[in-house]
Amino acid sequence: MILGTAAYMSPEQAKGKPVDKRADIWAFGGVLFEMLSGKKAFTGETLTDTLAAVVRAEPNWNDLPTNTPPSIRQLLRRCFTKDPKQRLRDIGDAKYDLESTAEQPSELTVVPATHSKRWAIPLLVLVLFITALAAGAFVLRRLNSSALSAPVIIRFSDLVKSSQVGSGINRNRFALSADGSKLVYVANNKLHLRSFDTLETKEIPGSEGARGPFFSPDGQSIGFLITAIIKKLPINGGTPVFIGSLGDVIGVSWGRDDTILIGGVYSGILRVSAKGGKAETVVKPVPGLSYLHPQFLPDGRAFLYTRGRPGVSADNELVMRTLANGDETVVARGGFSYRYVGSGHIIYSMGTTGRPVNLMAVAFDINSRKVIGSPVTVVSNVQTSNTGNTAQFSISDTGTLAYMPAARAQGAGTRLLTVSTSGQLSPIATETRDYSDPRVSPDGHFLAAHLQGDQNDIWVTDIARGTLTRLSMDAGEDETPVWSPDGRFVAWSGSRGDVLRGIFRRRADGSGSEELIWRLEKHAHVRDWTPDGRALVLELADPVRSYDIWRLDLSDTPAATPFIQTQFNERCSRLSPDGHWLAYVSDESGRDEVYIQSFPQPGSKIQVSTSGGDQPVWSRHGSKLFFRGDGAIQEITFQPGSPPSVSKARSLFPDSFESPQAGSHTGYDVFPDGRFLMIQAGSQSDAASEIVVVVNWTEELKRLVPLGKD
Repeated sequence: MILGTAAYMSPEQAKGKPVDKRADIWAFGGVLFEMLSGKKAFTGETLTDTLAAVVRAEPNWNDLPTNTPPSIRQLLRRCFTKDPKQRLRDIGDAKYDLESTAEQPSELTVVPATHSKRWAIPLLVLVLFITALAAGAFVLRRLNSSALSAPVIIRFSDLVKSSQVGSGINRNRFALSADGSKLVYVANNKLHLRSFDTLETKEIPGSEGARGPFFSPDGQSIGFLITAIIKKLPINGGTPVFIGSLGDVIGVSWGRDDTILIGGVYSGILRVSAKGGKAETVVKPVPGLSYLHPQFLPDGRAFLYTRGRPGVSADNELVMRTLANGDETVVARGGFSYRYVGSGHIIYSMGTTGRPVNLMAVAFDINSRKVIGSPVTVVSNVQTSNTGNTAQFSISDTGTLAYMPAARAQGAGTRLLTVSTSGQLSPIATETRDYSDPRVSPDGHFLAAHLQGDQNDIWVTDIARGTLTRLSMDAGEDETPVWSPDGRFVAWSGSRGDVLRGIFRRRADGSGSEELIWRLEKHAHVRDWTPDGRALVLELADPVRSYDIWRLDLSDTPAATPFIQTQFNERCSRLSPDGHWLAYVSDESGRDEVYIQSFPQPGSKIQVSTSGGDQPVWSRHGSKLFFRGDGAIQEITFQPGSPPSVSKARSLFPDSFESPQAGSHTGYDVFPDGRFLMIQAGSQSDAASEIVVVVNWTEELKRLVPLGKD
């Protein structure tokens, strides 16, 4: 719905700002221009193009008849001044200019829009028309002044072109600036900027590999994630500035004091300067809970965040907390992707991550920290990420809403495929689902993966037959599967109602029942199984040290001991095929790099990557190590020794593939024959994606969910 005709809207009206009688002056100019020329002053192929022309373009003055008096041309220029403060102030002034022109001997030709014939209309008739228009406008404004001054609600859609393959589906794919004038989105593993006062979308140089974009409060910088790293760069591009390496991150809020709140998942809620530096813990984590989507509230002294059990959004709690003293209140339960808007509402999603959801709204008294009344559905069929409890919508401080409607095929999520070392793709005949942490069996005939969504479980795929066998059955989260050396068992980490975190195993063919090997009070991932079958490599999330690498001995009484335990993040570890070397990622240098260290006793150590690296995976013969870095899959050759030696990294093929969950997860694997198992965005991201934008959406929200009703 558009309240007003786009071709006659003033720039401030097109931007959704409050309007007054000066918008009528602009509209009058549009009518006069069309009467004289037979053409509209501002046009475009689409509504978006027309609005953009109103905001930034000038009329084609050559469309006016050649005998148009200079005084009329000047009148039109005064009507079409973009700045309302400099525009003609009163319709009576237009009447005066027309009367003065009518006294001159020249004839003014007025042309109707049909072009079928030309009429010569005396200026006196036009003067009478303007007088009637002014009187009518005055009466209408007196009768309905509130309607005239109300912000205009404008809806339009922006298409991410089909040539720009959608990516970043494991986090938010786009964001609005605080003033609602800009939209940034992820496509082709880069950021793209759409300013609504232009017709063009620009790729942002320096944003390769970006996910989860967010704006600075002034809209001049964009922050983003690259796996576990947060960076920023100017909106026009440049060299990215490192802010911090913070492990898993879901949800970021950039405050007006130039600090950034971070949803650290199992590390609680963190805060870091936008200039970079050491992050401090604002909300200490409780074992077994995740902490997501912080949002500064308007005063900057309090914020909202979500906490809950991983994979169970029904247990989520929305918490309001004061920064100064840590006073907090649970204000809502259930749902995800909570967002406070200045109209006095909380917007959130109801449904299942990875499936279309509805946006709900409820009135919220920020002073008493209480919701008011019952929630109402305000937007239907919104796309979500395939992980992280993230619905694909964004709301500006000025009340503009942007959201991505779910495609008919949404729920298909991602698909698996093989990629040769030269980059040739071949699909695997498996179901299209929401895959994460894929692992190839020792013989290369089966795949184990975490399937996100409704079940959030571990499944095994028979590659030849394309069938899926479910191994975990509980409603809790199950993830990070690994194969036993003989391929008979799969082990993984998961949560149960009575187990905060546990390490489980089950026969890979689905026979028997799952076995709880070990339970613990911290979040943990299973990373590998030693070649002798006697131990597992784990990564434990410590609130103080972040992720550390541990060894779990599978004796009659399993026991875990730390292998690498520092104040830094160590994650994404993989054992060499002979079990003597461990590759992993650490941020000890200030950014994520790949290292190799002797195993099972720490000793010789060597840095593999030189300009950042993530997710190392060994070849099956152990002479090569692969990792993600510099926008490509990289390869090095490895020579064991004391110390070991590695070659310079070389790029194999561009890394345009998904990395679900990212952070402490590995999104690919390698077959025994050297092919790569990769994850590609499913059908919902192949075609052009639509982003719907609603300017002044909060005006509609206040009508749908009135305030003050308890």
